Amino acid sequence: MTYIPDAADLYEQHERRQEERRPPSVKCDICGDEIHMENDLYEQDDAYEIDGYTICGECIQDYIKNKYYKQLRAG
Repeated sequence: MTYIPDAADLYEQHERRQEERRPPSVKCDICGDEIHMENDLYEQDDAYEIDGYTICGECIQDYIKNKYYKQLRAG
């Protein structure tokens, strides 16, 4: 008898293939989300390296505001 995969088996096979094709990633030092590197199939996610940290596009603005905000005073 020949085995015929059902929809769940086909979906799992598809997911495994997609996972194998995903580029390697690093973690954002602020939120811990994955930042995927570029490969033949995917463009790189937004990433910034500042003060020795690797920061995703979602966290960079808050990091800069909190770290480098300067109160300007009229003299």
